[in-house]
Amino acid sequence: MSDPGTAEQFGSIRASGEAGDGLVRVEVDGGGQVLDLTLDPRAMRLPAWELAAAVRSALQQAQTTARAEAEELASQLGMTVPSRERLAASLDEGTASAERRLNEYSAALYDLSRRAGSEW
Repeated sequence: MSDPGTAEQFGSIRASGEAGDGLVRVEVDGGGQVLDLTLDPRAMRLPAWELAAAVRSALQQAQTTARAEAEELASQLGMTVPSRERLAASLDEGTASAERRLNEYSAALYDLSRRAGSEW
């Protein structure tokens, strides 16, 4: 997605969700990050657990809508949006690879420091 126009299109995605009979409204961007959270003053009268549930519900609704819009845009552009599971697997693979390399570097540095401290 190196085309600035494509990045701009994805960056312009906005989605919102409402819950608690409209007392809670959340707006997210195309990545699902919260841009705005609006609580009607009457929402403060709700029990804490009910307000928390309404915020979660509105957020999930907004994120689901944003993901659907991103997938639709990606489809129109001939791209695919990887699943969360695929992204998590890629991240795990990258982390494991980085840990292996770090262990290799640590062993090499240890070996060099041992050699530097002894006669050759």
